[in-house]
Amino acid sequence: MATLRSTWTATPITVEGNLGTAEWAGAGTMLIAGGGVNYGTVMMKNDANFLYIALDITRDQGNSTGDGDYFWLMVDVDRNRAITPHTDVNFGGYPGSPNSIGKQYFLGPATWTGLSASPGAQLHVGFGATPNAATAHRFWELRLSLTELGANLAEALPYIYFGLRLASSTPSFTFNSPDNAYTTGFGHLHQAFLARSADSVYAPGTAGAVIGGVGLIPASQISADGFATTAAPYMVQVKDAAFFGTLNLIGNHQTMQSLWQDGARKYRILHADPSAPTSFTPIRQAWANYHWNGTTYVLENFGPNASDMYPLTNPNQAYSIMDVLLQWQTIGAPVGAHKFQAVFFSAADVPVALPVSQTLTVAIDNNQPAVNIDSIKHGGVEVQACDIVTMANATDTLSVTYTAHDPEGHLAGYSVAGIYGTGVSAPIGSDVYAAHLSPPHTWAGVSAHASAFNPPTSCAYEFRVSASQNVTNGYSGPSVVSASRYVTIIKPGSPKFTVVAKPTLFGIPKPTP
Repeated sequence: MATLRSTWTATPITVEGNLGTAEWAGAGTMLIAGGGVNYGTVMMKNDANFLYIALDITRDQGNSTGDGDYFWLMVDVDRNRAITPHTDVNFGGYPGSPNSIGKQYFLGPATWTGLSASPGAQLHVGFGATPNAATAHRFWELRLSLTELGANLAEALPYIYFGLRLASSTPSFTFNSPDNAYTTGFGHLHQAFLARSADSVYAPGTAGAVIGGVGLIPASQISADGFATTAAPYMVQVKDAAFFGTLNLIGNHQTMQSLWQDGARKYRILHADPSAPTSFTPIRQAWANYHWNGTTYVLENFGPNASDMYPLTNPNQAYSIMDVLLQWQTIGAPVGAHKFQAVFFSAADVPVALPVSQTLTVAIDNNQPAVNIDSIKHGGVEVQACDIVTMANATDTLSVTYTAHDPEGHLAGYSVAGIYGTGVSAPIGSDVYAAHLSPPHTWAGVSAHASAFNPPTSCAYEFRVSASQNVTNGYSGPSVVSASRYVTIIKPGSPKFTVVAKPTLFGIPKPTP
């Protein structure tokens, strides 16, 4: 298995069969070789939507016609290092149509579905000199959708697994890379790490002046009191959300480059908690980050020295989390507004001036909302868990009282349902923060709220209340919390339930005394 690192392209690459243009400069590369033979080079770049691939086959110096010159690009879409039928994909050119690309799904090792179209994909074949070889040779230029490849740039370290098959009629060769790419499984596929941005994880003009943002949320989208709001179709969509969990404070890439050029090599992160909002003291945390060493990503550990200073990473080096200044573990931090500032120093601990001062505020709430099925009543009588309830008629209802409440006022939404059969959900009640925007981020939900429920059929029911907080860690939201009560319901005229006599011990009648 080999690895390569795709680099970011700010401008979409034109798939035209030309690898000598500036748009391919600085692409990530991987040699295609085996058995002492160099077949060519894979080149990769990506943007937020597509992966651009150049298969530069320098060994194929015969400009053959027909379908004898071809490639396969195999992708482990679910990344489980195994062939998953109807999920993992093999891309290739359409026979007789050299500039048309299609795909087929794997059914197993060396077996596939038929060839079909690949949405958004593009292909162009070329023959000539490239930056990798002056002698004319075969190459292909491709564009593939990141979504179709199973790639997710919201990950801290986005990647794909892939394999290749290359064939030429003149000179004659067929080469698989790796050699068992598709005949026995995907356990040795190559790995391509994808770039999340050339300059920053944030769109131009959205980052804070020094601390660019939190995770994928730029500082410009965090309010003065610490709540995040982003707009669709941004990959992290939140509205007036507080923060929770582990937070990555990301530096402004341009500012980090400027500070590095000015000699900055260390920094402190100053923190003020809600109890003393104007008293800033150094915060001490430790974390790990992957650093690209030119061949692969190597895990490096970071933490403060005795003077509470962290080492400033070279902003021109590639890290899995670019420009991370602090990975803050917020569990145990008090609820409320926390403030951060960054100050920088030379290798000799001499202060390095910032272009502008900045204080970033983030609202923290790690407390989960309270959820409970408070009561279920039929005809005013409490229904206990595991009870069997016979409804009086087709319109008879149960009264379900429930709580979905966040004391800090950061509830995202709740839903209550009766779940029965094969997981069918019959709604009882629900609400979301979007219906309670004024005043902002202060909706606490409901407590001891009652709703009527008419069960749709006779069955065993799970009465479930679920709720989630309006919080984010900069990449995603929190998990859903829930509470349940189980009750069996019989509707009138139902043939599904009959009462039978209790069996005697082991089916043997008890003896008469």
